Amino acid sequence: MGVKVFILGRPGSGKSTAARFIENKAKGRGLTTCHLYDFPILYEMFWEDTRGRFQARQDGNFDIIDPSVYHETLNRLEKVAELSQAQLTIIEFARDDYKEALRHFSPDFLTGAFCLYFDASIETCLDRAHKRLDPTNPDSHPIRPNEKFRDYYGKDIREYMLSQFAADYQFGDRYGFISNEGSLDLLREQIIRFTEDNLFSYIQRHESGLPYTNSVLKESG
Repeated sequence: MGVKVFILGRPGSGKSTAARFIENKAKGRGLTTCHLYDFPILYEMFWEDTRGRFQARQDGNFDIIDPSVYHETLNRLEKVAELSQAQLTIIEFARDDYKEALRHFSPDFLTGAFCLYFDASIETCLDRAHKRLDPTNPDSHPIRPNEKFRDYYGKDIREYMLSQFAADYQFGDRYGFISNEGSLDLLREQIIRFTEDNLFSYIQRHESGLPYTNSVLKESG
């Protein structure tokens, strides 16, 4: 397969906006793309469930009862991504603990991958997640009730994601930390810095058989 980029952060942190922006930029360069995220897999697992791992909600959505569902979803996501023939595969998902979550991908799958983490406060994310609940909005996904959202995503992982995560998973300079509490223009500016100087440069060199170097700072913005 081609190059992989993980797009991580809470719901409402800007992941889907960023993923769509990166995908459009890649297509503008003539690259083939594949954008994957975990909700379709979770939804399929919910409808297949016969073991009480999910609980249906009155609004037609569901809650996850069995925590192992989160890990299994990532195992399935890796298998789907491995089938991608695209030059750039974008993998998007939200978790409360990325140190634990990425352990459920195989080391070979993580090798050479890029990663962008989008940081925003839980209240900012919750507000954005509610505002995008619109069937005409391509970023609109079901969200948890407010208290469950805060309970699951309330853990403060900012310092870990900023200072230790890249080292733990050997992303090195292929990792970017983007603070997204500002305007959409500022978000796009930070993404462009990462993609132009880092991601797309790597893809170009990768396809040309050249070694990869870059000078992107670990934190953007």
